[in-house]
Amino acid sequence: IEILLCDDDLLALSKPAGMPVHHAGRYRRNSLVEILQAERPELGLGNGRGGGLHILHRLDRQVSGVLLLPRTSAASAMLNEALRDGRMRKRYLARVRGAVPPGATLCVTAPIRVRSSGGSTVTDCCAHAVGDDCGKHATTLVRGIGHDEASGTSLVLCEPITGRSHQLRLHLQRIGHSIVDDPLYGGEQRASGAGRRGAAGGEGGEGGEGGEGGEG
Repeated sequence: IEILLCDDDLLALSKPAGMPVHHAGRYRRNSLVEILQAERPELGLGNGRGGGLHILHRLDRQVSGVLLLPRTSAASAMLNEALRDGRMRKRYLARVRGAVPPGATLCVTAPIRVRSSGGSTVTDCCAHAVGDDCGKHATTLVRGIGHDEASGTSLVLCEPITGRSHQLRLHLQRIGHSIVDDPLYGGEQRASGAGRRGAAGGEGGEGGEGGEGGEG
């Protein structure tokens, strides 16, 4: 795990793909936080020494990228406020199916619903649901960066305005540009809304703030 910055208030690192941020659901070992605590004892992360990590935002297990982990309650509160006020933003690059013209900007707004039943969870877009079953408001900005005709894919820059579980992956699937090789949402768009069933208590997903999930 490459550490980009480490001081008394903040730990910034490059999270590799294939590693959950913390233990949850069926992932009980070898999470990023636990690996850091075991392999970098000189950092004093956790173990009752006052150097514990605060989860500011999460990245799905399959997602790589820069992860910020505040080391104090004060730093966590300050960065959370910066995210809420829009002074700090999160952006993600994704390789998606289909042609998204460079420079084209799309605003995707579709509620995201997380339901638990029979020991599993279902996360989907539910634009046509009503009442208590309509999910939580979610908005994502998508901008085309480049298109590769040979592979039939495009590179896009995504900025989540809200933070919901699997938001970017669900919204990209909904507009017909699912992420290439995404094991959950990489298939064709579903006419009645995108969704996927997984293990109960799985990873947070894209957003992260306030326990809403994580991006990725």
